[in-house]
Amino acid sequence: MKPRIIIVGIGRVGGAIFSYCKLNSLDVIGLNKNDFADWLTHDASVGASVGASVGASVGAGVGESVGDRSVEDVGDIAQRTTIIIAVKDNVLERVVRQIADAKTSTLRGVMVMHVNGSLPYSVLQPCGEHGAICVAAHPFQTFNNSHPNALIGIGWGVHCADVNYSRASHFIGMLSGSPFQLKLQNDSDKLVYHAVAVAASNFTYAAYHLARNLANTAGIPVETFLIPIMQRTLHNAQVSIEQDQDFDVTGPLVRGDVDAVKKQLAVIPLEQREQFVNLSLALLDVVRKHLPRHTIEEMKRILRDQSEF
Repeated sequence: MKPRIIIVGIGRVGGAIFSYCKLNSLDVIGLNKNDFADWLTHDASVGASVGASVGASVGAGVGESVGDRSVEDVGDIAQRTTIIIAVKDNVLERVVRQIADAKTSTLRGVMVMHVNGSLPYSVLQPCGEHGAICVAAHPFQTFNNSHPNALIGIGWGVHCADVNYSRASHFIGMLSGSPFQLKLQNDSDKLVYHAVAVAASNFTYAAYHLARNLANTAGIPVETFLIPIMQRTLHNAQVSIEQDQDFDVTGPLVRGDVDAVKKQLAVIPLEQREQFVNLSLALLDVVRKHLPRHTIEEMKRILRDQSEF
């Protein structure tokens, strides 16, 4: 039987998942803010029938956490039902509590999944207390819209009890994703995981923003000059990662050409100079092992002391 999917929040991430499910003829419901309020009050049942016997500790072994149990003993509807919570970080815990309070025993055996990148699956504990299977599954992707193609072939960082990973990974595979179980020792580890995405995606925009502004200053067409070199740089970086090699950086910094760096910095417009310096210092840290110590220190002195420009 087809899985039953309920998506709470249909913004960029939730909307992409909703669109993907629709395109693949899956049984999916998307809930915006108003729909969610109606669903809480009018659609009483989620997985098990109303009134099914549930208890936070019923059937749990010694030391077993709520929401960490397998679902072999629950009904078919619950086993194929997944609630995806795709709301903003600052309202996630409130939404979880609302679902737990409204759906209570019908959550037994239902997989409740949030897609936040920095919060652990323990934030779903209120639902777990009613027997839900709690999973944090983060699509490792940047979403500038809700196009479903953004989901194809991407990695998902999955945080859940070991007993529930098989069900979570099967669901993610159904979305054309590649699940990876995160072995987190504490909540701080999840923040480090999310910082990887920030570095791989968000930080690159700082370089693109600077390059576009400098291209306009230089009077060259952005589309003609920037896009090909950006694509080639991404290709080179991909090859380096696949081969587990250092990134093949070029330019005056990695060559240790102090004079070239000094001359280049002198002509950078004042409004872009701070960004240029910060990115140069970050890149210098990347290539430092290729340079003698005295060259590194001279580069830093030039970049940090701009009084002569």
